[in-house]
Amino acid sequence: MAIRKINILGKVSGKIGNTVSRIRYGKEVIYTKPVSVNISHSSKAVDGRAKFSFTVKLARLVNSVPELSAVWKNSKMTGTNAYQKLIKHNSKFTAAGGLTIRNIITPPGIDTIKNSLALDSLCIMVSSVFDGPVLNCFTSIFSLLFLYSGKENELLLLSSKDILLVESHSIQGIIPLTGLDREKIFRYNKAVILSSFTSEIKNPACLNWTTTIPFEIDL
Repeated sequence: MAIRKINILGKVSGKIGNTVSRIRYGKEVIYTKPVSVNISHSSKAVDGRAKFSFTVKLARLVNSVPELSAVWKNSKMTGTNAYQKLIKHNSKFTAAGGLTIRNIITPPGIDTIKNSLALDSLCIMVSSVFDGPVLNCFTSIFSLLFLYSGKENELLLLSSKDILLVESHSIQGIIPLTGLDREKIFRYNKAVILSSFTSEIKNPACLNWTTTIPFEIDL
């Protein structure tokens, strides 16, 4: 867009070739005529747009949480910021129908060797076993739920500070479902649940997190 300062023809409004002239607040503004774009409706293009849409939803949701945003910001994953890192490293794993168990809410961190999940109408409980002693700094657990049934889906990110250290090599995190429409959750057929344990972000240099723990379950 440009503003014409001198015009021997006076102020002109209308189309000239591929430019459009308009009078705005007493000034003549010239901008290029918008170019029409043909949107492909091929199955490949439609699937590609659907995959990107789900990836963006995931990235926005995760990046909106200070703890998870700090995890991505402090990770060594390539990208200029937490949001871009989330997009870059999830786009290749998202499917046209939504999230998969290959999507991640935290980059690779402290690995677990065995995981289990229990989901009922009251809470989600995630249990993990580690190869070495559990760090006492874990304070929160996050679980992202992708619920789906046919063409319907819902994306939720839940968290809790109810962390229970069971043994030196295992940990349990409980996320209550209070305040949610629990009946609605169980009207879906399937769910992908991505969970991760994290520590406080008071000192980013000491920030710890687990590699994303994925689950796919029938409801």
